[in-house]
Amino acid sequence: MGKRGAGFTLLEMLAALVIMGVMLAIVAPRLERFTALARTRGATNRVAGDLAYTRQVAIRTGNRARLVLERSADCVAPPGWTAGHRYRVIRMERDSIVARRDLRLDGAPLCVAANGSGPVEFRSTGILVGFDNRTIVVRQGRHPSDTLTLSAVGRVRRRY
Repeated sequence: MGKRGAGFTLLEMLAALVIMGVMLAIVAPRLERFTALARTRGATNRVAGDLAYTRQVAIRTGNRARLVLERSADCVAPPGWTAGHRYRVIRMERDSIVARRDLRLDGAPLCVAANGSGPVEFRSTGILVGFDNRTIVVRQGRHPSDTLTLSAVGRVRRRY
């Protein structure tokens, strides 16, 4: 065997690079969609957890608590909805902020929209003020959204 069998030819290397390029072109859009789905699902779970936390704050303190969604110009919402990427959990007894969340920490175009123009507010019994179901939608750009339904008695249902 001499020096000829010791390595790859230039033609073999180019063929391998072309095959890898084609595979990358096929996989890249799916990877972007998977990443967006993971971010959306994570944000949905965080919002669901913070809704449950807001309800618990109301029950434990014996006073109302609310989750206030801050409007954002780059998050569009249908008429009668509020949309943004930041929200606060407020304890009404002292009007103090218990938690503040920004869902755009990594710069992803992530938006949360809630039906109704006011905050999501819980009574000290854990029941929603207004006794209406609330719908909360989490979306990243043009990718599919996740939906939370908050029942009047405070239960959170996720729909992926």
